[in-house]
Amino acid sequence: MPGIDFFVQPHDFPLTTEREHAIATARRQLGVATLAGETGGSKKIAIYEIDVAANVDLPRNRVSLRELIARCIDQVNAHAVLAFFIQSGRDEYRLTYAARESELDLETLEVQTRETAPKRFTFLLGPAEPCRTAAQRLAELAEKKDEVTLRDVERTFSVERLNKEFFATYKHHYEIFVKYLINDTVAPEKIFGVTATRDDEDEFDGACKPLRDFVKRLLGRIVFLHFLQRKGWLGCNANSKEWKNGDRDFMLHYFEKSEQSGQAAQFHSLWLTPLFFDALNNPDRPRDVFSPTGTRIPYLNGGLFEEVFAKTRAIDFPENFSRDLLQFFAQYNFTIDENDPEENEVGIDPEMLGHIFENLLEDNKDRGAYYTPKAIVQYMCQQALLEYLRTHIGEHVELDRLVVEKDPGDRSDARSWARKCGNRIEQLIDNAKICDPAVGSSAFPIGMLNEMLQIKLALDLTLDRRQAHEAKKALIERCLHGVDIDPGAIEIARLRFWLALIVDAETPEPLPNLDYKLYCTDSLIERVRGEAVNVGTKTPNDPQTRTAIENLVVAKHKLYDAHTKPQKREARHELYAALGSLAQIELTHLRNEANFSDEEFGRVVTSIEELGSLVRDLQATKKRKVADRERALDAIQEWFEAADKRTFLWQLHFGEIFIGGGFDIVIANPPYGVPFAIEAANYLRETYEVAGRWLESFALFLELAMRLLKSEGVFSFILPSGWFGASQAGALRQFLTYKTRPIDIVILPWDVFDDCWVDTALLAGAK
Repeated sequence: MPGIDFFVQPHDFPLTTEREHAIATARRQLGVATLAGETGGSKKIAIYEIDVAANVDLPRNRVSLRELIARCIDQVNAHAVLAFFIQSGRDEYRLTYAARESELDLETLEVQTRETAPKRFTFLLGPAEPCRTAAQRLAELAEKKDEVTLRDVERTFSVERLNKEFFATYKHHYEIFVKYLINDTVAPEKIFGVTATRDDEDEFDGACKPLRDFVKRLLGRIVFLHFLQRKGWLGCNANSKEWKNGDRDFMLHYFEKSEQSGQAAQFHSLWLTPLFFDALNNPDRPRDVFSPTGTRIPYLNGGLFEEVFAKTRAIDFPENFSRDLLQFFAQYNFTIDENDPEENEVGIDPEMLGHIFENLLEDNKDRGAYYTPKAIVQYMCQQALLEYLRTHIGEHVELDRLVVEKDPGDRSDARSWARKCGNRIEQLIDNAKICDPAVGSSAFPIGMLNEMLQIKLALDLTLDRRQAHEAKKALIERCLHGVDIDPGAIEIARLRFWLALIVDAETPEPLPNLDYKLYCTDSLIERVRGEAVNVGTKTPNDPQTRTAIENLVVAKHKLYDAHTKPQKREARHELYAALGSLAQIELTHLRNEANFSDEEFGRVVTSIEELGSLVRDLQATKKRKVADRERALDAIQEWFEAADKRTFLWQLHFGEIFIGGGFDIVIANPPYGVPFAIEAANYLRETYEVAGRWLESFALFLELAMRLLKSEGVFSFILPSGWFGASQAGALRQFLTYKTRPIDIVILPWDVFDDCWVDTALLAGAK
């Protein structure tokens, strides 16, 4: 890059404040680079090297590190800063960019300032960190023939550009694996039980979905392990009890080991399946040692590596497929943190799983599902939480600062607002019940989790890293819920929740079971044994119901924390016994209150009697052999979850929520323009006020939100804005006018969604 002068120090910045001295021991200016201005003149980037204090977590402490260079931008000697943060005894270092530009607007004659703050643009580099992206981006700057500007430098640190590049190549690998399976002469029929054919446009028919789902799950597991190896937890020393200094390139080295054994063509069947099912899903290994590598591999629990279909163990791919995939992943820095809009570390973060999900689901665009940009997610989560807190403690300027800026004010003053209201706010955060009924890849629950935790951390400085991890785990269990019709969505949502927990964990621990947190079903249509029913969400409040719900809550907690197979089995027994008992009560109430036809009445009575028999059978096997217990459990699980006869009622599966009045917050980016089959359309028109002749999916989700919310509960949705004036949306406008209290309407840019040009708006309100 031209115009660089090293060891020129026109403006030195010694450490001055107490906060700066707590973070760093020295700050040296190494040089300055002179760039072209956007509208003429020149701009300068000061280049600094900063020695970070030993107690600072270099990989994670990005905000305070940026503050060390913010003062160095004075608009005279420096319009921007490139800083190298180094730490004694560590090979890792952080390269951060920050800028502030002031230019004269020739039309208004006003000075306009553009600053990367509050955003931080940063690379984490070092021997254990892949640096291909940083090297390639910086080389592009050096080779640029035109004059380099600050915007060119900023683009060098673009996370969005990295995400698009990564996904394009990921999709290419995904398609190679899928097409290989479809063209295989054995796999489709003998393993998956389907016959796959091409149509005239070289697309594969719906029978290929089991094959595609298998590849998505396989690649998703491999991606997850790249985040895990980033923690240093794979391939740890078998002679040590510590989970440290694992192999940061474990997956690539594991494949190379299969090559050395002459088994690379059987990498999936002979190497990956033992890793998945015999190690990561097996807690009964002495010292957690995985014999093929002679190193330690953690047991993860949670269901991620449970064997779904044993026949798939036999599947294999050409060795170059696995080699190319793992070499591709090895080029990137997987950063375990969920970057928020204010934190831009240039790496593949867990949000990429959301991008992958949204773009690989073949029917996503048909069902109106699109990925929600992170900045919008953060804004909606903050505003929903702010309104929820206001309903309980009133409006306060300090509350706004706390929720949006995470600034609690002066906590040392015993008379301060934060000291006065802090405990109450923490209680409200801990007790909030939040649901996304179109959860997708879990952008909103994860966004809520991050916002809620940051509020708790701002209010309580005593929370250390371990306590913050436990607080996050408790928030997931108590507060966050999601439903989606697509099983792929639920799988990615679980991955993101698990990664959210791993990021703060100092050592591996079994992941929680999220079975009852994230349901795979149709949010809009409640069913009993596959039959659509119009139930509503009024839960009986009698001693029998309360006892059943108390048992359900206890069983859910046991299952969430169950680690071993016997513990999980016993917790599921208790869960389905409680769920079955509550369902009997709910169905009896439904039978007595609803206006059924004779045929419908007969089906409900049959269902109650059938379920009662299954519950009694399950309870009777409590002291019998494991095989009898398993048989009884399988039977009642089938009653609830059989694909063609699923049972899902909101007030049943979330009984503990609705006996308390409902959810506090419903937040979603619901699908738009979903086509409905005739039977479903008829049900929806009979069940939803906003349906009528205009059967629009997002309108149905809005009405569903009102059913799910308790009185004064808050909803926040992204919607196409055309309904504001559309004649066919009269029923929706009337419904919102009489059933909700509007809080916020924000018109979004037309191009806010990738690959979808649609006018959208944010709508928030209260019931």
